[in-house]
Amino acid sequence: MAFRSSTYHATLPWPDLFIKLDPAMLAGSTHFQRLAQRLAGWPVYFPFLVFSLGICRLLWRRGDRCLSPVVSWLVVLGLGLGVYAGGRSDYPHILPMLFLSLVLAAALLLDWASAKCRPRWAGGLVLLAIAALIPWPTQSLLDTRSQAGRVPVPFPRARGLLADATLVSDYSRLIRELDQRSPPGSFLYSGAPRHDAFYPNDVLVYFLAERDPATYYWCLDAAVTSAAPVQRDMIRDLEAAGVREVVLWSSFPVTDARPRAGSRSLDDWLVGAFGPAEQIGRFSLLHKRAAEQARMADPPS
Repeated sequence: MAFRSSTYHATLPWPDLFIKLDPAMLAGSTHFQRLAQRLAGWPVYFPFLVFSLGICRLLWRRGDRCLSPVVSWLVVLGLGLGVYAGGRSDYPHILPMLFLSLVLAAALLLDWASAKCRPRWAGGLVLLAIAALIPWPTQSLLDTRSQAGRVPVPFPRARGLLADATLVSDYSRLIRELDQRSPPGSFLYSGAPRHDAFYPNDVLVYFLAERDPATYYWCLDAAVTSAAPVQRDMIRDLEAAGVREVVLWSSFPVTDARPRAGSRSLDDWLVGAFGPAEQIGRFSLLHKRAAEQARMADPPS
């Protein structure tokens, strides 16, 4: 699929190459934890280093017909996955590109080890770059296995799972409020504070609250759910499903810095049909207005 670059490119912010640490979070952390936090953005940029070295290898040994086709294929496919990851620069979307870059790095290391004439610095650079990948996933695995600050998730569908205590508290309050207003199995819409730019929504709330998405577009996607025709379809879906509650999830601070390349139709409709917002942690819970209130709250056209 192809999207206009003005709409799709700047959807999730790319992390800094070396992340600046928050002094408030350094208290009690070990040197390895600080190193892992500082290098958390490196997996995003590692593939581009390896692909650049692969291109240099192709230019350096043009006549090699043994490994060059493999390197060429990995570079082209990896850069294609880089375009895919460019729109949503979170780790799940970067993983395919990262995996290919590790395969290419192994191929380059084997090639340099067998070459009679080789730049020694290139192999050392790749090994150093690979070593810099280790701290962040290692610390993430240790944090995942640790039970410090984690409590059982008290929902039937999540029985046996542990999660952050604050997050569990937010979900518990949200779902308790939903249950008081509508029974499990009813329709729900989980969105974002803004729909004219890409902000992710919380799709887990559908599962934990045992409610079905009220629209086909249950997961917000860059340059798709911000388009005016799609938002008109979403509004029709929500009206047809008779949605009474809307959950908006603020995964990170919402600012006006992002380009307003998309439509505001859905945002304006939500303001007119739902409100006022009830803040529950990072969630905003909106309730359906009465018909008369909805007419009075309709934004001016």
